[in-house]
Amino acid sequence: LDFSKVEAGKVELEIASFSLDQVIQNVVNIVSYKIEEQEIGFVLSKDPSIPNWFFGDAKRLEQILINFLTNAIKYTSQGSITIGYSLDDYYITFFVQDTGKGISPENVEHVFERFSKFDPFVQGTGLGLFICKTIVDYLNGKIGVESEVGKGSRFWTTIPRRSLPSKNDEKRK
Repeated sequence: LDFSKVEAGKVELEIASFSLDQVIQNVVNIVSYKIEEQEIGFVLSKDPSIPNWFFGDAKRLEQILINFLTNAIKYTSQGSITIGYSLDDYYITFFVQDTGKGISPENVEHVFERFSKFDPFVQGTGLGLFICKTIVDYLNGKIGVESEVGKGSRFWTTIPRRSLPSKNDEKRK
């Protein structure tokens, strides 16, 4: 369904205030059983000084992070997976880093293309990261990956930081 919406250029965003802690907790709850099954380490890297409330599309952010984590779990048989985020004046950056098998340099540049699948023995259609890239584009963000074969991958996305509108903003409309 998401792929059809992406192909038609009709990605729908639901922009509202959301709790970053709640988004991260939802994502972790969804994938935690898979992490436990594989008996790999899991780390949450978070700066406690980062505010909790933001303005954006929480469901789409969850979708991106779940995809990043699900892929990390698929390709990590030992070691650990870390999810985290940081904040600067303009962007929130989210990342998922794993100690999995990594991606070869010739495939890294194609990872966000539709139907990109580099291991025929791993379940999936090769659409997840393509959909993530499209969502990030709609959110005016950036998405990327660094990877080294045998050492793992780090997928990241930056999304513009949006504060909640103040009462003065409402008066200007």
